[in-house]
Amino acid sequence: MGMQTRVYSPVAETERSPSRLAPRLTSLAGKRVALIHNGWQSLDITYREYAASMTERHKAAKVFEVRKAYASRPLPDEQFRQITEGADAVIVGLGN
Repeated sequence: MGMQTRVYSPVAETERSPSRLAPRLTSLAGKRVALIHNGWQSLDITYREYAASMTERHKAAKVFEVRKAYASRPLPDEQFRQITEGADAVIVGLGN
């Protein structure tokens, strides 16, 4: 007679309310774009190129960077407010 193995999932069952994605922008022209920087050095170069492309090629009105103090922690309320009040679009970078 063989041994029986049981496998248990450590993932808890949760109820999630349905969420909707924000409407997609059809253009960046005249828009304000926030770049969330998680602190990794590779994003310095990447975001510099993104900002140049968004302003020169896509005619964004403003591109600004918000730097997180710690990559593994959420944005503080003040920085989150800065983005929600000052940006039409947000790019979150995970440079490594």
